[in-house]
Amino acid sequence: DYAVAWNRNLPAPAFRQDIELRTYTADGAPRAPLRVIVQDLVQAPLQDLAALADGFVAAWNVDGSPRLQRFAADGSAAGTEFAFAGTAGRSGTAAIAAAADGTVLWAVTVADGVDAPDVAAQLFDAAGSPVGVPFTVHGLLAGTQDRPRVAVDGDGNFVVGWRYDAPGFGLAELRARRVEGF
Repeated sequence: DYAVAWNRNLPAPAFRQDIELRTYTADGAPRAPLRVIVQDLVQAPLQDLAALADGFVAAWNVDGSPRLQRFAADGSAAGTEFAFAGTAGRSGTAAIAAAADGTVLWAVTVADGVDAPDVAAQLFDAAGSPVGVPFTVHGLLAGTQDRPRVAVDGDGNFVVGWRYDAPGFGLAELRARRVEGF
């Protein structure tokens, strides 16, 4: 089975953006009715979606505040919706990946409005609870770090990739880091 999610912009008088979802069987037949998983938000762009053995996890952004929620296979919310801790200011893109055991890594571009944006990440256990505190992914690089992507291998090892723009050079690089120790 699989899930497909998308943003739906509603015209006046609503002027809001919902995130809608439909689940399908492996042969492409709809598994459940269309479901609105996030509703009544002025700005809530879907950022990423990752499959779990018993459902999926979605990440979106509400007016600069990144959110994460687990969902059951039928699209109903499972557990608590999380706002990314430690985002003192606005945030941008987010990415998630889920390991076979249900562990999830969530990476987010964070900015405080003073320093250049950074990429931070938070690990969640199979039950959906945060493990530790959010951490900066890139180490001690100066310059803009943004547009994270997350991948996981068959052994549950996560890798975070991001765009790095060093100050004064005008050329962006792609960087990556294996996230270990969990």
